[in-house]
Amino acid sequence: MAPERLERWPVTIGFVTDPDGYLIEFVERHPWQDDVPSNDPWLGQYCINVTDIEATISFYETLGLTCTSRTEIPQALEAILESPNGGSKLQLAQQHDLGGPLELGAVWKLYVNTDDCAGTHARALAAGYTEEMAPMELDRWPVTISFLFDPDGYRIELVQSRR
Repeated sequence: MAPERLERWPVTIGFVTDPDGYLIEFVERHPWQDDVPSNDPWLGQYCINVTDIEATISFYETLGLTCTSRTEIPQALEAILESPNGGSKLQLAQQHDLGGPLELGAVWKLYVNTDDCAGTHARALAAGYTEEMAPMELDRWPVTISFLFDPDGYRIELVQSRR
């Protein structure tokens, strides 16, 4: 889609498809916020499909993210989760016409940075979520990591810097 200024939000957006068939959205805000990089491209938001937006919001809130936006558009319910202290955003989309379970495969894992990998991991387990790997310190990098699955089976890597 050629760039188009939207009346509902203060943005101009355009879409292209990458070589693997993924939809890439280019966004220009009007006006740009003061805390964003200038003159260079940057990643701002990752968007994934989910089957139950409320259950998925609860999962990411258990990890410490905050739901800062909910929107309904003709084809989907959407929500944005982020840290109040900055960083990238995660957008969830529950498509109205999904008609069944998600077919996973393109997303290998999503990183969620935390100051307490073990505590965040334990909170997720106590809330009934599934782990793939308990927290462990890596020798090669100064991090502690663990792996969980969100309600749709996306692999989530919790990462805590040990610097």
